[in-house]
Amino acid sequence: MLHIMLCMLIISEATGFSTTALLNPVSRLPSVNTRRFGLWGGGQRLPTRGSIPGRQRCNIPAMLAADGEAYNANPETCLRLTFELDLEGTESPLRAVDEEALAEASRVVCKTIGTVKEGDLVVEMKQAPECDSFSAAHSGAISPSYWVKPVTVELLLPEDETKVFVRTTTNLEAYDGVGAMHAAFNVIEYLEKCGKGGKIGQNAEEYLSAPLFKSANKAPEFDPKKMEQHEKRLEAYAAVFDAAKGDTDGALPVGPPRAATEDGLKPRVYTRVSEAKTPFKDFVGIAAAMQKRLGFENTFYTVNFSPQVCLGVLPEIAETLDHQKRQAGIFTPKGAPLPMNVGHAEMLSYGTFWNNYGRHEPKFCAKVKGFVWNWTGLPKCFAPTFWCATVQGRSFFMLSLSERDQRACQDLFDKIEGDKQPFAECKQPVRSK
Repeated sequence: MLHIMLCMLIISEATGFSTTALLNPVSRLPSVNTRRFGLWGGGQRLPTRGSIPGRQRCNIPAMLAADGEAYNANPETCLRLTFELDLEGTESPLRAVDEEALAEASRVVCKTIGTVKEGDLVVEMKQAPECDSFSAAHSGAISPSYWVKPVTVELLLPEDETKVFVRTTTNLEAYDGVGAMHAAFNVIEYLEKCGKGGKIGQNAEEYLSAPLFKSANKAPEFDPKKMEQHEKRLEAYAAVFDAAKGDTDGALPVGPPRAATEDGLKPRVYTRVSEAKTPFKDFVGIAAAMQKRLGFENTFYTVNFSPQVCLGVLPEIAETLDHQKRQAGIFTPKGAPLPMNVGHAEMLSYGTFWNNYGRHEPKFCAKVKGFVWNWTGLPKCFAPTFWCATVQGRSFFMLSLSERDQRACQDLFDKIEGDKQPFAECKQPVRSK
């Protein structure tokens, strides 16, 4: 999951504070309206002001459970997860399943072990000769199903009969990234079982893997003081920025003023590392070294409470691996994320972003060969982002930095060993008229 709990943007929505005010280094942030913030966590509607005029923000899981409420997809909370499956040397029947099996996979996964509600998951399969590479498969257009259902799992069949690309798209207002990823794993598990003549019965748990974080984390009580500390940090970084002393070609500034660079930046750099040879702890160390070089004194991270998440902040990435410290660093209530835009980047501007999906052992025989996380529409100025997951004992990393930050850290980036490949980002979906 980054799917990412970025709900502190509600500050601007609940108070009427415009995020563009942070571009002025002498501007002041308003105090947090903690009452309204707490209501958001309870699923109440809040009006949006500031950078997104006229929108209504709400807790979509609560909406989905309410009678008479229609699902409304949000292009700014669209997450795509893509992984490549290698069928060579396995008995996986994935390329031979039929439409009936796809529909049944959706029903069974939602009804039994998954976190996605029945009726909220679409499973699709199509011939995809255009998907001659991982990047081509990942960057393809968002499925039209995104506009009608929160989670879509697409199985793409390239001409190479030993491969299947699996694209999972989720509306983060409804379901977190880890939960959506696990739903995709369950779909593959079910399809392999059915393709071998298996029958669904009362024993789904025997061949469907359990969600990793469903009961691992305990949501702490929201502490408004921690949100106030976040506010003060933003204010402090905005106040000390001196544009006259800024480097217009080196690493981006730390703090809210980095958002002012958005329009003049080159495209963001996306890199995936498949079957990484660099050990996980060494990757943590390299990411920490990048954080230090770029001048960030903090890192943001997510804690999963599928289908929702919390956001935390700590000085060191390594501290996020300690359960007690990870829980103590949480500063938002549990809930769904808010839109990905420049205002969002502004509010996460004084730390890197670390998103650890953990270790997963899905019960299918196809081999995962490549894997990436991509929140569509990530601003060019967004903080350096590091994503990692271990699947079937193989480590996968994703790095996304502004072009200027990437250049400043190129020698550290070169220390990461494995199959490093640039990839094209998936563009934010646009509803056709």
